[in-house]
Amino acid sequence: LIEIHFFSFHKIAKQFLQRIMTVFSSSHYRNSPDDLQLLADAPSHRILVLTSPLTFVANFLPDILSAIHFSYEGQISRVYMERNLINEKFSTGDLLPWIVSTHFQDSSFGELSGIRIIRITTQPDVQDMGYGTRAIELLKKFCIDKKRNLSLKFNNLNDDQKILCALLIDLEERYQPSIDYIGVSFSISPKLLCFWLKNGFSLILVKSKREIYWKQTICVMIRLFSKSNKESFYWTDFFQKEFLKEFLSLCSMDFKYLSTNIIFNIIESC
Repeated sequence: LIEIHFFSFHKIAKQFLQRIMTVFSSSHYRNSPDDLQLLADAPSHRILVLTSPLTFVANFLPDILSAIHFSYEGQISRVYMERNLINEKFSTGDLLPWIVSTHFQDSSFGELSGIRIIRITTQPDVQDMGYGTRAIELLKKFCIDKKRNLSLKFNNLNDDQKILCALLIDLEERYQPSIDYIGVSFSISPKLLCFWLKNGFSLILVKSKREIYWKQTICVMIRLFSKSNKESFYWTDFFQKEFLKEFLSLCSMDFKYLSTNIIFNIIESC
C-alpha cells in the first residue's frame, strides 16, 4: 500500500483505510487513535494487505483477507548503541534492536536491518484458513528474492500525476530493501507461540517481568535470513542457548505463572 494515498481525501482511499482499521480493531486488544497517526506520520511504517482477486472495475474495492502492519528497524551505529547502553538511555522506535541489545549486551545486533511485525490480523470470517501464514510467506519472499526496482518509475512524476497512482501495488513492483531479519514481539500464549514457530521464527527472549498495565508476558521471536553477512546466522543459535539457560534457571521463580504447555513448547523450540 502507498500510505500517502490513504490521506489524499479520495473517497475510495478513505473507504479502504476504514476497512483496514476495522479489521485491525476487530482482532486486536490494543487499539488507539495513535495507530492511525503512526501510519500517517511514521515514514518507516508500512501495511501489507492480502486481498481477494482483483477485478478491474471502476470504484471496486477488494475484500481484505489478511493485513500486516510492520515497520523497518535497525541500521543503528554500533558506537551510538554502546554509548546509550552504557548510559541506559534508549531512543524511541527500533524496539527489537534495543530490547535484544540490552538483554544480551550485544551492540552489534543494532547494525542489522530488520522488519518488525507490529500486528497481523485476518478477517474474522476466514480465520484459521491459512491466510495469515500466506501473508507472512509473501513478506518473507519479498525480503529474500531479488527483484527489479520498478517503483523508481514514479520518482520523476509531478504532484498532479502522483494523485493518479495506484492505491495498491504488487510486491513484485516494490523496491526491495536489504533485510537481515524479520522479528515480532507479542504477549505469549500457546496459540500465538505455535503460530510463529510454524512460520519459521525462533524464540530468543521472554521477559521475566510482566507489563505493569496489561499484566502480560512479552516474548521476542526472530527469523534470520541474511545473505550479505553469513556470520549473522550464528546469532540465532547463540541467543537461543543463552535464553534457554536463563529460562530454565527462572522457571521456578519468575516464570512459575506460565502454563505447562507454554513451558514445554519453549523448551522444545530451543
